[in-house]
Amino acid sequence: MEINIIPKFIDEAASAPAQAVGNTLTDLWSLTIGNHVSLWTKKQEIRQQKNLQSYIQKVEDKTQEIPDEYIKEPELHIIGPVIEASKYYIDSEELREMFANLIASSIDIRKSQSTHPAFVEIIKQLSPFDAQNIKVFQNPNDTKGSNGAFPIVNYGINYGSEGHKILHKHVFLPNLECDTDAIASSLINLQRLGLISIDSSKHLYDNKLYKRYEDHKLYTDISESIKTNEHDADFIGILKDLSISFDDVQPYIQKGSVGITPLGKDFIDTCL
Repeated sequence: MEINIIPKFIDEAASAPAQAVGNTLTDLWSLTIGNHVSLWTKKQEIRQQKNLQSYIQKVEDKTQEIPDEYIKEPELHIIGPVIEASKYYIDSEELREMFANLIASSIDIRKSQSTHPAFVEIIKQLSPFDAQNIKVFQNPNDTKGSNGAFPIVNYGINYGSEGHKILHKHVFLPNLECDTDAIASSLINLQRLGLISIDSSKHLYDNKLYKRYEDHKLYTDISESIKTNEHDADFIGILKDLSISFDDVQPYIQKGSVGITPLGKDFIDTCL
């Protein structure tokens, strides 16, 4: 791989010393960084080719599974954008799977009514971690859900009649692949895309579903910190900002629910 470090170094009218410096720099690039980049490029090409073959195989497998009597001509406004967009996202196993499923659904009469053009853009705005989280809603009864909804909570502190302060928002435990802040961010994105709905004011009828949240370390740490008066700097800063004393504080848990939307259900049916 060659690189033109300084334009005048490749100018034939440049002085001999300038050309010599240019040649030296170019040689050094080729021997060091350029050689490394070239090797990296080859590795990327091999990896991309492997991912592409995996993607093609997925599409073939999924379309072959559709009985002949249910196969239909795909709608161009769906299949075109799917194929165009998917080539940029085949590095992710989760997203490859979604695009392959969407292609198969677009030619399956049984699913075509649920296949929406927006699903292409939705997949493009999902991270692999988002894809993991939306899968949680695929079988809610298998992961302690209730009628298609899951418990979700906010942790914080109460300070008497003054109100409360949320310290940890959208704590969601069914997917433990990442820390709670990352999960909260992912859920907000899924809600922004219209796939799920988070309601912090409406909790599930079965309070036993919240037992895991009451025992979670984030909440017990807040309780223990208040009980022992051993507060970290962040906690002390929060209390100072609120102008309240340690004696006025109690742990607080706000029970809510999170569930799949009608659009989210169609997305799961056609893309997962």
